[in-house]
Amino acid sequence: GTAFEVDNSGALVANGGQVMLTAQAASDMVGGVINMSGVIQARTVSRDATGRIVLDAVGGDVAVSGSIEANGAGTGLTGGHVEVLGDFIRLTEAARVDVSGISGGGSAWIGGPPGAVVSDQRANNVTIESGAVIDASAHSRGDGGTVSIWGTQEARFEGTIRNRGGEFGGDGGFVEVSSPGVLR
Repeated sequence: GTAFEVDNSGALVANGGQVMLTAQAASDMVGGVINMSGVIQARTVSRDATGRIVLDAVGGDVAVSGSIEANGAGTGLTGGHVEVLGDFIRLTEAARVDVSGISGGGSAWIGGPPGAVVSDQRANNVTIESGAVIDASAHSRGDGGTVSIWGTQEARFEGTIRNRGGEFGGDGGFVEVSSPGVLR
């Protein structure tokens, strides 16, 4: 069969809300493809409106060379949540994933959530190229967030993760780069 392909080279903005790009394959199709070279922005705008961005190509490929922003830039706000799901995931040297917040970092799951739960969807191969940046830091007072990079066959990490506690108080966050296969 034919694969679904989703390309975003423009700007998708849903501050305080949710953006979902989905290229999931039907049972008789080859996996879908998501190419994200533009900007996706779903910033946190209040304590009750946390941004959430999901790129879902389970069974297919995701290439990110743009900017994914679910940060909380206002006073008292925390970062939001980003998930990038697919069998083969690549964040190029130009990729930026920002879930930082003034009062605490959010969460970025590239390839799957933290921990080794068998039922979770996990990528086969994840590559984070040199120059790619994932930021889950707190900027003022608060703790860093959670960053998970998971590849069941291979996880190759050459980029940068920022996950600091706030300048005026707070602890660094949690970072996991895992693969039961090959870890580079």
